This record gives sequence, C-alpha cells and structure tokens, in this order.
Amino acid sequence: PSSRRQVSNDNAGSFHGSTPPQSMPSNPHPRSSRTISNSSADRASSGSNMSAEKQRRKKEHFLLFVKLLMKYLEKKDPGMHGRAKETVKHCAKEHKEQNPRYASLTDSMAKELRKTIGDGHWKRAQEHFQQYMRKKWEEKKKLEQQKANS
Repeated sequence: PSSRRQVSNDNAGSFHGSTPPQSMPSNPHPRSSRTISNSSADRASSGSNMSAEKQRRKKEHFLLFVKLLMKYLEKKDPGMHGRAKETVKHCAKEHKEQNPRYASLTDSMAKELRKTIGDGHWKRAQEHFQQYMRKKWEEKKKLEQQKANS
C-alpha cells in the first residue's frame, strides 16, 4: 500500500540532513568540516548555488552509499535487506510514475530508506561510507604524491 510510504516534507530522514551531527562530507577529506545540508533553504537555493558538478557528485555519493548500505544489510540483517530492497523499488516506481512526493529520487529514497531500516543501521552505514571515502581519498593523495615524486 502506497499510503503508508508517503514522504514527509521534513528532512528528518534525509541522507544529508543535520542529524546525526557527523553528516556526510561533501569533500571526503577526513578533516573537512564542510557538510552537505538538506535544509529547505539550501534546497531552494541549490539550483543557483550548487554547480552541476557538485550535484552530480552528491548523487554519485548517495548511490555509492546505497550500494554500501545494501551490502551491509545483506550481511548483518538479511530480513531488513529485503525490506530495504523493496523500499528502493517502491521509490523508483513512484518516481517513474511522476508522483510529486518522489520528484527527487535521491531525497525520497534517502527518507524512505532511513525510515525503513532505522537510525541504528543508517548511522552504521554512514560510518562505513565515511571510512570508505576517507580511504579512497587517502589512496588518491598517495598516488598523486607518487606521481609528483617520480
């Protein structure tokens, strides 16, 4: 039933919301204090302030986060993995059918997934994602240094 999966207008379940405090980095640099916000004011100005490149990167990061989340759930909680998979399918279907509540597939998917899996799994997946991005950033910097030194 689609009536029980309506997306609210608040950002309580958003991927990049202000809770938890350690929201996802827009820059995977471990010491970066910048975060991606999903407040209504930021969404209203995102068209003019956020470059197409940043929007693309945000979407790529979210899709990577979902992949890592699904792998995590598959290992830690197979039943929840199945429910999360159904949530992703539901959001994609509603988006494809142009339901206005699912106009932004990434925002609606983040809200619905977080609501489905709960804060515990969500926060743990965020930690895995941040660790993954930190490692990826460190490997990139190491490779750049090796190229510069040769």
